[in-house]
Amino acid sequence: MSILIPKQDYKNRLNTCFDCPSYNPTLKQCKECGCFLILKAAFKSTKCPLGKWNEVKAYPNEDASS
Repeated sequence: MSILIPKQDYKNRLNTCFDCPSYNPTLKQCKECGCFLILKAAFKSTKCPLGKWNEVKAYPNEDASS
């Protein structure tokens, strides 16, 4: 089981962040949580502090035991 989300979901998360007023494009950082979004958006276990995207427990057809 990967700790990273699929590439298209990663792109969707980043686009959501890039359109958010809490995004600091100079630092590529969230003004709400202070995270660097290029990294944060890639992980399943992370979520947006404003609720714009959520953590992912598992994807369909993904074996949770591996």
